[in-house]
Amino acid sequence: MAPTFSADDIDEFVKFLVDRVGGGDGLEVLRRMEENRYRPSKKLMDYVASVIKNNPEYTLLDEQQVAFDAVMTAARRGVHDRQKQIIIIKGGPGTGKSVLAVNLVASLLSNHYSTHYVTGSKAFTETLRKIIDSRGQELFTYTNGCVDAQADSVDVLVTDEAHRIRDVSSNRFTPANKKSGLKQLEELIAAARVLVFLIDDHQIARPDEIGSAAYIREYAEKYKCTVHEFELEAPFRCNGSDAFVRLFFVSRFANRRHRTRGARGGPIVRLNIDKLHAA
Repeated sequence: MAPTFSADDIDEFVKFLVDRVGGGDGLEVLRRMEENRYRPSKKLMDYVASVIKNNPEYTLLDEQQVAFDAVMTAARRGVHDRQKQIIIIKGGPGTGKSVLAVNLVASLLSNHYSTHYVTGSKAFTETLRKIIDSRGQELFTYTNGCVDAQADSVDVLVTDEAHRIRDVSSNRFTPANKKSGLKQLEELIAAARVLVFLIDDHQIARPDEIGSAAYIREYAEKYKCTVHEFELEAPFRCNGSDAFVRLFFVSRFANRRHRTRGARGGPIVRLNIDKLHAA
């Protein structure tokens, strides 16, 4: 285990560094440190996952669980696929997109996949950060937070409220050296192996928010990503019968075949929810 040094231990810290990297390879060690891919520690991932899973506000309902299982399967496979995977989950208000997103983050982290949650909503992001506390705050950020991210530095990037994606991350106050020259969506795609976008095509909060399923598909094709699409249907009740709601939704969702769109020359695959759910 590495020792801990405080501000009063400068001499000891210098000696520690000289003993270990003072043999002429210090610059090479520094280069490796600078270029090393950042990954949150397993302890941190386990902590964040446990906080979310133990919060009753984030419990999945039956209809959300079906989509969750299918997306988890696609995401786990996609991390090890040579081709980037994009998963689009469409749903209107009240269909549980954010609850689904948070549960995906928790489960992926508990399986030690480097996973980040991004959104255009400051209120929800700050709420999650308060729940997690300072130890895991860097895992929850905004859609403009990947400007300087290393390519493929994240296994899975979960983007909630993807309809709030903007054209670019920079604004008139952004220094020239901080501008990536890419669209905001391109920055997100570059940062991760698997990307999950939860989106409502009929919801726009501000005029400069341009995210849509069609927009994501366009850039997925540009970067030769495989796209999986799912849709959440608004929950409803029939004379207060939860059993009827579950029966209707599962029968509609489980029998639906989801088309997976490949890029030009890429694979065209059809996914069946029954097979994914059983995998």
